[in-house]
Amino acid sequence: MYNNTDSELKTASYISASSIKNLVNTNVSGSTHAQLLRGPNALGTLFSNAGFPAVPNQQSPNKIGFPYFNGGYNTLNYTSIAAGNTVNGLQIECDSTLGFGYANRKKFADATALILEKYFSIHQNFNLLTNCGLITGINADFTRNGSSINIFPNSVADFLQLSEKNINGNFEIQIVNTMGEVVFNTHNQNKLDVSHLSSDLYFVKLIDENQRFWTLKMLKQ
Repeated sequence: MYNNTDSELKTASYISASSIKNLVNTNVSGSTHAQLLRGPNALGTLFSNAGFPAVPNQQSPNKIGFPYFNGGYNTLNYTSIAAGNTVNGLQIECDSTLGFGYANRKKFADATALILEKYFSIHQNFNLLTNCGLITGINADFTRNGSSINIFPNSVADFLQLSEKNINGNFEIQIVNTMGEVVFNTHNQNKLDVSHLSSDLYFVKLIDENQRFWTLKMLKQ
């Protein structure tokens, strides 16, 4: 697909075969299908501008003679290619050197977070920080506008103790696993029995009565 001209990529037949075809119709940036794939604010262009060469992008719009991966099962079944699905999906294949050493992984992960924040803001007018919460590190408290939560001990064993500051009214606590599933929730409690949870990484989310929320990482031993 990417070896075709911009005019060809804008046609209905190519858009219908795209994993971001819903974004073509809903993006607020006014970008065409071709621009979303290799324009100035395409994902590959944003990665390249951040120092991580990626194709396709504005500088390298195609790979003449070298085919791209088509995304396989997940792309075909869980993105907007599938009938009735509105989820946009872009597959990222990383250079293996990015996985060598903590410093390389952290640099790429930090850059990816900033790139996705920018991508969502440009194309969907969606702020990842204010709409999804800012996830802080283990053993850190999360403070926003003078209100904060803290969980201890962290790592936890059987019980989680929650402290909150300047959070008035009723609140809900959710514990979410790395698959995004809520595995525990309660209201207005500070000491939670988590002995039934298996050892893993979780996210503890506090939601106040005004639907503001604070999120922390939790490691269950």
